[in-house]
Amino acid sequence: MLRASWRQSIRPPTFDDLFAPVFQHFPVIFGPGIGVTLQPPAGLWEGGNPALIPETTDAYSAGVVWNPRFVDGFTMTMDLYQLYTTNLILDADSFTQVLVSNGVIDPSGNCEGTSPNLGIVRDTTGNLICVNSGTGNAGKRNVRGLEITAAYEIPTERWGKFTFSGGYNHFFTWKAQPGVGAFKSFLGNYNNQTLPFTTTLPYAPGAVPWNKGFLRGEWEWRGFDFIATGNYIGDFRDDPAFNADAASVGGPNFIGRIRTVPSYITLDLQLSYAWKKPDESAPAYAKDSNVMTTQVNASSPTIWQRLLWGTTLTVGVNNAFDRNPPTVLAALNDNYDTSLYSIRNRYYYIAFNKKF
Repeated sequence: MLRASWRQSIRPPTFDDLFAPVFQHFPVIFGPGIGVTLQPPAGLWEGGNPALIPETTDAYSAGVVWNPRFVDGFTMTMDLYQLYTTNLILDADSFTQVLVSNGVIDPSGNCEGTSPNLGIVRDTTGNLICVNSGTGNAGKRNVRGLEITAAYEIPTERWGKFTFSGGYNHFFTWKAQPGVGAFKSFLGNYNNQTLPFTTTLPYAPGAVPWNKGFLRGEWEWRGFDFIATGNYIGDFRDDPAFNADAASVGGPNFIGRIRTVPSYITLDLQLSYAWKKPDESAPAYAKDSNVMTTQVNASSPTIWQRLLWGTTLTVGVNNAFDRNPPTVLAALNDNYDTSLYSIRNRYYYIAFNKKF
């Protein structure tokens, strides 16, 4: 089967995006030059922005679904997709970087965050005094990729049903445009706000690896359900400004010896048992002399059986081998990319579900 689709979605601003109260703080922000940091003496004033408009995404996809007749129970899908987002909603800190990098001036000249305009305020000599900022719409994002999934179900009479499945995603494009200027690519990189395009810093999503995927095996038998899932996150390039080899050879902009953050594989395990209500119309068999007769099962269930009907007990562990996330030198606070990995490592859980 061939398939294609187009759809449009919106993400409206939240109440805080629109009406968060104005407050003052003193963060360090990046100037319009590589590696230049600024801290306005009168601080950063930020709050909500009632003039925000919704963020809009146009999604396109085209692909194929394959069910081969010679392999019963097997299904494979492959889709090419594009997600094009406009009027990106940026938080106040990120929008501050847009204002500073593009040199947007607040004509009111006030440093109290009360101006309806958003922008930077300078003194008579041109020095930055403060920034009046807030949540804002700025820029575009374009993502293109390929997604492949496959599933194979094997039902058996004695041993239940086995299901093997997997998924793979490959990005061709992951880039952003800061409202003005050309699109800048973030694909295959980790950006800690030092890559040579400061106007796109607020759009940096952390690391964007080329590839992600998973493999899953499931066994369902007599109320038991066991699932094992292997997760894969591909490699990407570390920020060269934080690579000691690159910096020692040619400075922050040297790209001859870029450090690669290795791929990351984890295993998740889950086991469930569901108490199901038996079929009351199922026949029972009684033996009278040499005659086998059929009768309706009239045995009354116990109170414990009734209580357990519709109950599912689940236990599991994520990251069963307790693997640490790979080191990202540019991630100064945590030394790993918090947008991709969890420092929680091995994690056990238990869940109880009851349906009435």
